[in-house]
Amino acid sequence: MRLAFVSYSFSSEGLSASFRAVRFAKYLVRAGCQLELFTPRPPGHKLADLDSPQVNLTHIPYRPLGGDSLPAKFFNRLVYLPEPLKAWVAPACRVMLGRLRENPVDALLVTTPPHVVQLVGVRLARELGLPYFADLRDDWLTSHRQKWRTPLHKWIAARCERQVVETARGVFLNTAIVRERYAKRYPAFADKLHTLTNGYDEDDFTAASQCDIRKGDPRRILLYCGSDYDGFIPRQLRWLAGHMGELGLDKLWRIISAGYGDNPPESYGSFWSHLNVLTVEAASQASMQADLLLTAMPPGEQTPSGTVPLKTYSYLRTEKPIVYIGESGSTTDLLAKFAGTYSLPRAAWPDLPNWLARHQGQLLNRYPRPGVDEYSVGSLVQKLLGTIDRVVH
Repeated sequence: MRLAFVSYSFSSEGLSASFRAVRFAKYLVRAGCQLELFTPRPPGHKLADLDSPQVNLTHIPYRPLGGDSLPAKFFNRLVYLPEPLKAWVAPACRVMLGRLRENPVDALLVTTPPHVVQLVGVRLARELGLPYFADLRDDWLTSHRQKWRTPLHKWIAARCERQVVETARGVFLNTAIVRERYAKRYPAFADKLHTLTNGYDEDDFTAASQCDIRKGDPRRILLYCGSDYDGFIPRQLRWLAGHMGELGLDKLWRIISAGYGDNPPESYGSFWSHLNVLTVEAASQASMQADLLLTAMPPGEQTPSGTVPLKTYSYLRTEKPIVYIGESGSTTDLLAKFAGTYSLPRAAWPDLPNWLARHQGQLLNRYPRPGVDEYSVGSLVQKLLGTIDRVVH
C-alpha cells in the first residue's frame, strides 16, 4: 500500500511530541507500505528504519510572517485562525498536489496536533478524491488544556473540526473517553470514529543498553521519567524526598527523575538524582531497572480525564509496579486492566511517603501482564492498516 503521511514532525528528537508519528511510520514500513512523508519541520535525526527506499520525506518549510519575533508571533496568532500553523496549509497543499499527482497514493493519513494541519487532509481529499484518515492524538474542541485567545478562534476551530470529521473516511482518537466526546458532537458520523491508543515500541526495550541507573547501589529505585509540568513534579518530589528522610525510607529507597528541570537540592543528593532528558530507548531501559514507576497528571486536569501519559504504556510493558496520581478516567481505566498498578487521587500526594512505607511488600514483585502487547506500536499499526484497507479496498 502506498500512503501519504503528514505530521508536524518525523524526528526522534521530538521525543513524546513525535513518538507516534515516527513509530507509526517505522512499523508501516515494516508492514510493507511505501510512504510519502510531509512535514513542516526539518527532519533532524531520523530513525534508521525511515532511511529506506520505501520512504520519501519532503520538508515543506513553515515560514511565519515576520519571523520568530514576539510581535510577529502575536500578529500570526491573531491573523491565522484558529492557530498560526494555518499559514502552512496552503503551501503544503500546493507541494503535495504536485507530488501526489505525479506519484499517486492509495490513501492519506494526517496525524496531529497541531490540529489545524488536518486541513491539509481535507483539501487534498476534495482535490484528489483521496481516502483521508485523521489521527487526532489529543482532543481538539473540548480539550480543557486548549486555551482559545478569542471566541472567534474557538468558533473557527469548531468549523475546522467539523470539516475534518465530515471529510475523513476514518477518525482515530487515542482514548475511549475522547471518542465518546466526538460521538456526542457528531452522532451522524459515529461509525467512522475509532479508538487507537498510544503505545510502546518493543524495540526500545531490546536495543543495546544506553544507561545504568543502578550503579551498584542496592537500594530500590522510584523512577519518574517525563515532563516536569512547569515545576509541578519537582515540587512533589521535594516533598516526597523530605519525608522519606524523616521516615528512614532513604536507607531503603532512592529517587531517580529524568526529563527537563533542575537538579534536586544538594541536601537530597544522597538519595535523589536527576538524569536530564533521556532518549525514548534509554528511558525504557531505565524503567526496566527501576522498582517502582511513578506517573502523574498535571494540575488542572478534569474528571473524567481523557488523557493517558505516554510513558504509561511503556511502564506497563516493564512488569514493574506502577503508581499513578491524578484524576480518574482514561489512565485509571487502562491501569485497572493490569496487575501491580495503583491509582491514587490527586489529594494523595501528601500521603505518598506513608503510602510507600505501607506498600513495600507489594513493591518487591514483578507483575506479568498478559494482553499488554495489544499496546505495542506494531499491533496498533496493524489495527490502523486494517481500517484503511477496508476503506481502500
